[in-house]
Amino acid sequence: MLQKITLKCQYALGIRVIQLDGAKISLWAVFGRYGGYAAGFKTGLLGFMQIFWDANRQWIQDKISSTVVIDLAQMHKKQQLEQQQAQAE
Repeated sequence: MLQKITLKCQYALGIRVIQLDGAKISLWAVFGRYGGYAAGFKTGLLGFMQIFWDANRQWIQDKISSTVVIDLAQMHKKQQLEQQQAQAE
């Protein structure tokens, strides 16, 4: 049930959470992300502000569970641009 709600929220926001190797997020990674939320609060919200100085824009829960959040709209725009460049050549 929780997974369905999470997927609907991700779809509505146009994002997807995947593991660093590109695979779908595992159950173990989901637990790691929830633990990461707790770590973010325990560090005085520093774990959540980490996005501002991290090169990959990962929050603490992403680092703990080896995941990344991708923007699907931006990814689709990039793919379309690459296709247009390939057609132009």
